[in-house]
Amino acid sequence: MHRRTKSLLVLATAAAFLTTQTAPAFAHEDLLSSSPTENERFVEAPSQIELVFTDEVLTVGAVIVVVDESGKDWAEGDPVIDGATVVVPVAADMPAAGYQVRWRVVSGDGHPISSLIPFTVGDGQPFTQVSTGSPPDASAEVAGDVSTDAAPLAFWQVLLMGAAGAVLAVSIYVAIVYTRRRGATRASGHHS
Repeated sequence: MHRRTKSLLVLATAAAFLTTQTAPAFAHEDLLSSSPTENERFVEAPSQIELVFTDEVLTVGAVIVVVDESGKDWAEGDPVIDGATVVVPVAADMPAAGYQVRWRVVSGDGHPISSLIPFTVGDGQPFTQVSTGSPPDASAEVAGDVSTDAAPLAFWQVLLMGAAGAVLAVSIYVAIVYTRRRGATRASGHHS
């Protein structure tokens, strides 16, 4: 009886360990590095903006704009996502000025994350306008993508993981109770 109980406890511990190891998949990603870096000054305008995150981001809802103080967007085309890296090309004729990279991506758990990165080209003055960090006119697009694709996926992943954990816990409990009762029945049968 003791050997079976110990085996069940080892299984329960292993299951708990495996369940906790999957939890980070549902944490928000963070920006790990970027080009440009915050407040970087370029001699010549960069050809692209590159953002690298701590983990893969979803392929829906990514928006990157590169704006000057007048609000003009210098990004060309849609962001290209490759795992944890997001890249967007910028116009080749960007003048010497201050700019902000305003980005928003959807992390693996379905939640949008966003921020901004100011940088300067040539002898231009740094961009001093205060911003919320959200890409202009991108809120509706990102919210639509998240509500229709990313958030339900993350919700079902969390729900299924919780259900699997509950089933596992109940199964282990039933097995332990059954083993103890069976052992107690055998022990009482030997005494009679």
